[in-house]
Amino acid sequence: MFRAHLTLAWQWLRLPLALLSLVGAAIPVLGISSPWTVSAPSVDAILASAGLVGLLIAVVAVLAGAITGDVLWRQDARHGHSYAMSLPIRRDTFLRYRAACGALLLLVPAIAIFLGIAAINVGAELPPGVRTYAWETASRAWVVMVMALSLTLGLRLGLGVRGRRVLMGAAMLMTVALWLEPQVSAGRPTVGAVITVMFTGRYSPFAVLFSAWPVIDL
Repeated sequence: MFRAHLTLAWQWLRLPLALLSLVGAAIPVLGISSPWTVSAPSVDAILASAGLVGLLIAVVAVLAGAITGDVLWRQDARHGHSYAMSLPIRRDTFLRYRAACGALLLLVPAIAIFLGIAAINVGAELPPGVRTYAWETASRAWVVMVMALSLTLGLRLGLGVRGRRVLMGAAMLMTVALWLEPQVSAGRPTVGAVITVMFTGRYSPFAVLFSAWPVIDL
């Protein structure tokens, strides 16, 4: 049964995952290795370009997870969420199969990111003391993909129209508060500090995404 779900999921997702895999593999190669064919940049320049590459990889990871979750949900919604009724499994098992298939297929772009970072060592010689973190970045990217997949499926399946409106309203209020606070109060922005802790703090589940991505570091 799981193999049948995986086969269907691959048919639906192979094109977007293939495109995202190509982008994920090309970002570190084009963003870091290519300039070395012209000149030998300093270590600071290499680390700066690596920071931008890490940011782009994070964007690709979020897109991969969100697109995977959206496609899996839309395929179920297209049939009025009735497909599971024709199968000899419970609805919650059906949903777990869908989520597990998505997480498994997201290994494809994660492996592509690993190969792209590993190719940096082939394209150019790293300065002494500088190394790539291909495995660490690829595994972290997969975790972010699964997190984006889970959030997308959770928002699609767990929240109705009213819940999504409440969530959107909370996000808008947070944005307005961030913009207004520096205008009306002096000193350290409290709202900004709270939001920073929420998304990048030590115990925040979102820190895996919003903290620095050391694709290349000392």
